[in-house]
Amino acid sequence: MVRPAPSFTWCFHSTSQSPPTPVRAAPLTDPGIAPSDAAPLGKNLAVQFERYVNLSPNLASEISEMVNRLDSPGRIADAVAFHLPIDLKDKQAILELTAVDARAHRVTELLVRELQALELGSKINTEVMDKMSKQQREYFLREQMKAIQKELGEDDEPSEEQAELRKKVKKAKMPREARKAAERELKRLARMHPSASEYMVARTYLDWLISLPWSKATSDVIAIPKAKQLLDADHQRLDKVKDRILDFLAVTNLHPSMKRPCL
Repeated sequence: MVRPAPSFTWCFHSTSQSPPTPVRAAPLTDPGIAPSDAAPLGKNLAVQFERYVNLSPNLASEISEMVNRLDSPGRIADAVAFHLPIDLKDKQAILELTAVDARAHRVTELLVRELQALELGSKINTEVMDKMSKQQREYFLREQMKAIQKELGEDDEPSEEQAELRKKVKKAKMPREARKAAERELKRLARMHPSASEYMVARTYLDWLISLPWSKATSDVIAIPKAKQLLDADHQRLDKVKDRILDFLAVTNLHPSMKRPCL
């Protein structure tokens, strides 16, 4: 014979003058669930909740240990739902689920949602901290380099040299892409010691960029006798090559507006 669950009576007052409203209620018991289904439900929920506790800054590790000691999926689901930061309507929906498997599945869905949000936030925080750590490390290394150069008496010369190079880059009036390349090389030079092998490579490339006549242009002056004199002075023999160049210049003189092929 099954003994009925004990009932309780509560009285609620809507106002101080109105008579109390009696309410009779009886505790609900979880309906039975097959042991083969109960074990996986409870274990999966406890494992996911342990991951959640490890990522959450507001929950102590003892809470997951307490959940792991519970012996039924219904009690595990109730305990997990109690510690989740979910809306009141979600908590009400869980309370209305009397079936253990349905309640455990719903709590698992809400737990996975909150767990994914925590994992995403943790990933973003890790990336931000790594970036900040890299920037801080570079800053400290630069400061150490400055201190070492100061002890060696080499701190003034590189800064003066870089300031002079910046003036030359600005004076060269480079186009946008060339200016970006020059500024990139200036930053590289600021991070390197003058004795480094890559320093001279970057410095040579920067000097070459500065030396190009970016903002200068001249009108074409094609004098065949003068061109022949320069070719003979600079190049021995190569008569056929020099004749071809002179032919090209002569045609250019006769037809300056003609579209010329590459020489």
